[in-house]
Amino acid sequence: MEYGEKMDYIRFVNSRDIREYLYEKKYCLSGEQKLFLIDKCYRIPLEERLIALDSLLAAPDEMVTIRHPDFFKKQAKDGDKNELESLHELTKGIVENYRTLIKILKTEEPESYYEISILEKGRSEFYSSARFPSFDAAIKGYQQEYPDDNDNSVAVVQLSKYYFSGTKDQRGNIVDKYVKAFFDSDLKLMHIYDNECLPQERFFYTTDKLLIYLPMPFRRGDILVNSKDCVYTGNTTGFNCDYEAEAPFVADSFYPDKNISFGVDCSDIFCNCFYFDKFSQYHLTSEVNVHNYDLEYYRKPLSGKERFLRIYGMKLRNESSVSDEELLLASEYCRTLEIQKELKKQMSWLYSGVEYYFHDDKGKDNMVYDRFFEPKDDDLQLMYLNDSIKIWLDDERVAPDGYIHCHSVNETINTIQFYEKYSVAIEELNLDHDLGVYAKDGGDAIKLIDWLCMRETFYKIVLHTANPVGRANMQRTIDRYWPSDEEA
Repeated sequence: MEYGEKMDYIRFVNSRDIREYLYEKKYCLSGEQKLFLIDKCYRIPLEERLIALDSLLAAPDEMVTIRHPDFFKKQAKDGDKNELESLHELTKGIVENYRTLIKILKTEEPESYYEISILEKGRSEFYSSARFPSFDAAIKGYQQEYPDDNDNSVAVVQLSKYYFSGTKDQRGNIVDKYVKAFFDSDLKLMHIYDNECLPQERFFYTTDKLLIYLPMPFRRGDILVNSKDCVYTGNTTGFNCDYEAEAPFVADSFYPDKNISFGVDCSDIFCNCFYFDKFSQYHLTSEVNVHNYDLEYYRKPLSGKERFLRIYGMKLRNESSVSDEELLLASEYCRTLEIQKELKKQMSWLYSGVEYYFHDDKGKDNMVYDRFFEPKDDDLQLMYLNDSIKIWLDDERVAPDGYIHCHSVNETINTIQFYEKYSVAIEELNLDHDLGVYAKDGGDAIKLIDWLCMRETFYKIVLHTANPVGRANMQRTIDRYWPSDEEA
């Protein structure tokens, strides 16, 4: 990795889809955006992020805009004007805060204790492991309980330092005092924050007071999910309440816009969306506390009640695409799976797009289309997409039944991106190696594997190439970077 002027700051964006979009646009980040993304990144270890913050200090200084009156230094708190602040000063303060918190975390103090909590892979809640008198004892205790983590069961290790007695906040209320740190299973520090441990004068050194806009590929009606790496901030859902971890939701609107005409700090960077309430399993709920730059396209098959999200997304994109009556009936179909047979009878009056979507693949093949139905909008054709696909990459061999045939690497990339955009799961990539004349369009198939590895989309790969050297090279990359089935 290279630092200084050649450092890749876009890599600190949490969302893989936004990262890819910014790369494609060759987007140029400001110093303010770089600082925000580095500080709010939770997928890259803190040690690397501190190096990146140091690189900002090696570049020319610039001024950042402070909009929230609580963070004004030069005028009264109730002022209604923005303030300008040195990027270097803010960055230095944030770096010092991190280093101070790490020191506090590791320093044994009277009237304090340490607690280890574990988040296992596939779970959405941390569970408390044990309490310890010191930082070193806590680390040793974890290592004894999970020696080398041979079964790869640990996703996140949360190490918290608590104080027996609280402290007074700015309003004079007694509050808990603690430092929370999050590590990966190899004990690399990913994220750390405190409550009432840093001196009050350190309050101003935070990116929470910044309002940053980044262009995104998402639009209203897209089916999205929070990045699973949110767990490194202790957040396993991305919502305040009632949300099932890793469940999809439909985007409604995003703030702020490119003119930053709304909001004063990072709490105003959010997406309005609709999702199924986990307590009322089939109730669609609106929420506004999802951070835009953590969002990704939902890449798993939509099943059960979740299939309704695609229809609702179409309604958000184009009000006339689905009538209110059709929307209500489709919702009931997904909610009340026990009476599915009866509902299928009632669906006969729906236009053929909705009726087609709710049939299984075999039923779709036998359907007779309504000759009077002609889609008037590209979005209506999304009804005819399968829930998942398989891709066959070969320049000569005919694709087997059930596969989409691509001839070149670039054609395959475009196909993957198209189906990802509409939340169609990629079940399998079945690859040749030598692509003949089609190698001019993106190279041989190993280039596709390199592209998948770079963007961290580890779809299942099957190799059918007859080139033993090419097969060995491709398999070597797969064995090195592709996660196990349990991790995928």
